[in-house]
Amino acid sequence: MNERFRFVVWAVLLVILVSTFFRYWQKVQVVADQTAFTLAADRMLDRANQIKQLWILKGKPSRLEYAEQTISLNRDGWVFPSTGSSIDCEKIMSILYPSETILNFEPLVENLSERDRFICNFEYNGQHAIQIIWMGKQFFVKVLEEP
Repeated sequence: MNERFRFVVWAVLLVILVSTFFRYWQKVQVVADQTAFTLAADRMLDRANQIKQLWILKGKPSRLEYAEQTISLNRDGWVFPSTGSSIDCEKIMSILYPSETILNFEPLVENLSERDRFICNFEYNGQHAIQIIWMGKQFFVKVLEEP
């Protein structure tokens, strides 16, 4: 009887420890996911800024050789590969974030451009998205939670 009581106490303690671990693990996982997407967005912006700096140093050409690619730029020096009257969002991703996957998720690419705003939306796993926006002379990269 005494051994059975000890076993039950240990089993209850083990269940409490495991359930506590999983509860905190889920919270840590959410923060880790957010951090991964923030880092990816920062890398995209960093790369866009590096390309713009090179554009300035090279005398502001309309095309630039960077990382073994010929890159089209707009008049303000931002990466801007277009397909006629629209922007090529998949090409943008290949230039600014060549690995494309984040946490082993492939992006669902969507062009949300309007008249004077160009927007590329890269949605991952239905919970996170990264948007790249050109508006006037400004260029933004931002992370969206639950797109």
